Amino acid sequence: MRWTIPGLDARETAFAVWVVLILGFVAVKSGGFRSSAWSLFKIVFGSILAVFIVAAAAYMTLTVGLLKVVGFWDCPMAKATVLWFVGTGLVTAFSTKRKDGAFFVRLVMRNVSLAAVLAYLMNIHPFPLYVWLPLVPVIFLFAGVKGLADADPEFASAGTVSDVVLSVIGLTALAFSFNYVVGHFEKLTTGETGKRFVLPLVLTVCFIPFLYALALVIVYQGMLGMILFRSDENEQVYRFARRKIIRACGLSLGRAQLFDEQFRGKLWSGMDEEEVVRVLDEFREAWEAQPSRRTADS
Repeated sequence: MRWTIPGLDARETAFAVWVVLILGFVAVKSGGFRSSAWSLFKIVFGSILAVFIVAAAAYMTLTVGLLKVVGFWDCPMAKATVLWFVGTGLVTAFSTKRKDGAFFVRLVMRNVSLAAVLAYLMNIHPFPLYVWLPLVPVIFLFAGVKGLADADPEFASAGTVSDVVLSVIGLTALAFSFNYVVGHFEKLTTGETGKRFVLPLVLTVCFIPFLYALALVIVYQGMLGMILFRSDENEQVYRFARRKIIRACGLSLGRAQLFDEQFRGKLWSGMDEEEVVRVLDEFREAWEAQPSRRTADS
């Protein structure tokens, strides 16, 4: 009998069971749990963040539709696609790291690295449910210890022990999966399983245009909002400045980031259109003087 939640493997079922148990325990012990959860829900879905999440979901739905049309994607890939979107897509989209040409290259390379291959192998044939149920809390415990040791040198010795334990678990899972791969190699390199191997890479590459557009929107939104505030809400000067900035930066993320970092602060209250033009001229000179930025972005 298959003791797993329909649509989930043994590891995912064990994780879901522990999440439900922990949330149930917190709900029983904490009288304010429901109100806190509702407040968090309103913060996430009652703000601009909800707009970005919906936009990302709509973009990926369109992407999946196009992949299905060309014959790459089919319904059995739905679970892997959702897990990628939640665990990689959204996390990457809302990462605070500065996004430039190097960022997008690293993002793609991460999916073709040895680590990605090993992670795929370990997911092909995971441990059975009765192994994952006690293993999930152990992994989270030692991962937490590792994080604490990284943050505080006082716990360095505990971090070493945690590294050893997590390495043993990882190598055991890899050996278990590798043994399965050897016995089912022909099956695993063709058809659906072969597509699953490259699915994260394909989704990541397809998601890059959205990440670029999102980063550009966020930079423009913050930059223009601060300029409006600093202009004492002088609509005429603000609209003139906004038009000139958008025309100067266009769809170039590098240009927009450079202006936001080094020239936005030069637009102060009480300034006129001539001062705006002067600042934009300085910006263009600075951009032309930085060929590395220009090459990476264009």
